[in-house]
Amino acid sequence: MKTSLLELDPSGDTILVLQCPNIQSGEERPRNPNDEWTLRIDKTKKKNKKKKKRREQSVTFIHAPEPEAAPEPEAAPEVELAPEPEAASEAEAAPEAEAAPEAEAAPEAEAAPEYEAATEIEPAAEPELAAETELIPEPELIPEPELIPEPEAAAEPESGPEPEAAAEPDARVEPSADIVTDMCALRDLVPWDKLGEPTEIRLRVSSAHLCLASPVFLKMFRGSFKKPTVRRDECFEIRASEWDIEAFLVVLDIIHGHNRLVPKIISLDLLAKITTIVDYYDCQESVDIYIGIWVPLLEIGLPSSYDEKVPVWLCISWVFRLSRIFEKMVELAVMQLQHPLVMIGHPLPQTIIDVINEGRKQTLEKMFQYLQDLQKTLATEPECQNACQSPMLGSLMRHQHRTGIIAPQLNAPYGGFSVNELYETMKTFTTSSTGRMRRSEYVYRYCSCSLEGRMKPGLDEIVQSAKAIKGLELLGEHWAQV
Repeated sequence: MKTSLLELDPSGDTILVLQCPNIQSGEERPRNPNDEWTLRIDKTKKKNKKKKKRREQSVTFIHAPEPEAAPEPEAAPEVELAPEPEAASEAEAAPEAEAAPEAEAAPEAEAAPEYEAATEIEPAAEPELAAETELIPEPELIPEPELIPEPEAAAEPESGPEPEAAAEPDARVEPSADIVTDMCALRDLVPWDKLGEPTEIRLRVSSAHLCLASPVFLKMFRGSFKKPTVRRDECFEIRASEWDIEAFLVVLDIIHGHNRLVPKIISLDLLAKITTIVDYYDCQESVDIYIGIWVPLLEIGLPSSYDEKVPVWLCISWVFRLSRIFEKMVELAVMQLQHPLVMIGHPLPQTIIDVINEGRKQTLEKMFQYLQDLQKTLATEPECQNACQSPMLGSLMRHQHRTGIIAPQLNAPYGGFSVNELYETMKTFTTSSTGRMRRSEYVYRYCSCSLEGRMKPGLDEIVQSAKAIKGLELLGEHWAQV
């Protein structure tokens, strides 16, 4: 397990342990050991093949110089031939030595002192070297290492509390922990290593700042919150959730008052991660001042139709009480969702999701019921003088079969239908003017009865009621209590 340390407060008394940082949405943990084992076997096989190739190459490289070494023994016999005549000369010199042994002994005696003199010169050179070496330590200034303890004068404040406080964090740091201060290095951290072990980051923070900003941390330190906390080496250790490291550091920098370290421009994805952390620790008040900086810049890209950004903005606007954005996103969800809204792992309360889904379902029910009632009305009401009901009824039934909008066969939650699309489709239900034309004083008069004329007022009323769903009005007291 790789461990990194980041000190937000060097004198802090709390360590937040963050496991598996920088997890992207949809990212999964490594596979099961059985699956990993098969992958490792394949990797080892490939490595073994590469090793065999390298060994073969190394063997051929070793045997290559052997033929070059073969001519070397040829020079050896030439050297052996030279001493043979020397041996012969020695044999010839033997009788001469017998003739004059005393003469030979004399030069040997003379040569001996020469050898001894040579040997005497060698030790004479050694003391000179020794003298030189003795002179070397003198410039080394042995007292210089004695100057190293002179910083002990700076260490004298160790008796005071300040050096002791600085020494405490060093004692709490694990030997395997790497102190990281670069945000780029933290962004590049991988959640899990190749063996599937999680990456761990230890954040030294101040419990006083955490308790002031977050009631959740306050409950942790008071012990009333059932969160595992461990006290080791006079330092609280709290296991945090698998938050994104960059978003978590932004929140912690805001809590600790590191205003210059807080970015003034962030992405929507980072704001969504910050929103999740803020909602979990209930520290909206501390971060609220930066929301006024971030949101106006991001609001330029506010969606005008339903897409993947709408749920994100729903969460952001709910957590930070941005009523105008919240109402607009609720309207987009109610009018353009084709399926019930499902959100997992987001801070949006289930009551909000239920309001959106119920508003969509009720609006679609009203529209389908309106078609069914109109069909019954056209089939039962008396016809006008131009007999308009029959053509309208026939056109309505034909349009329903053509578009698949057959009210009795549709059931909630009406998957595949959205309020906007259904409204635009129903607006295309038209009938040709089949009323009898009367000619009176050269004026042509047509019957005003038409299918679109009968449907438009009722549909407009239903759609306007759906757009009036603001979320806040339907929740009532729930919004004020949260």
